[in-house]
Amino acid sequence: VLWMIGQPLFGMDPTTVGFIGLAVLVLSGALTWDDVKGEKQAWDTFFWMGTLVMMATYLSKLGLIPWISSHIVSLIGEMGWIQAFLILCGVYFFSHYLIASNVAQVSAMYAAFLAASISVGVPPFFAALVLGFISSLDSGLT
Repeated sequence: VLWMIGQPLFGMDPTTVGFIGLAVLVLSGALTWDDVKGEKQAWDTFFWMGTLVMMATYLSKLGLIPWISSHIVSLIGEMGWIQAFLILCGVYFFSHYLIASNVAQVSAMYAAFLAASISVGVPPFFAALVLGFISSLDSGLT
């Protein structure tokens, strides 16, 4: 319930909600502390994914991703939308190799590239689907 209403009603971060859930599970006896400590792969994933998503979020907050997408749009804005979209798709696809995580790439770049695609005249639904397909393809390649 807190995952659904925690942010809008109480301003609670989803991470805080997750730790509250963990505390409830431990305090109720559904999990022991040894169970929690024993999940080394889960803690490893939690640490690295949190770090990568945070870095991607700050790339966007600090303006790097919007700056890149605005420069790309200024370079390809005079082209037809098909040629411009092919270039955007190529940049989006190959930028995967510069970012360590697919989740980080999608959270940092998907919205910016979707906006850039729409601004050069690509039909919005088509752009969303193709960029989503490229994101899935990147996951498979990873």
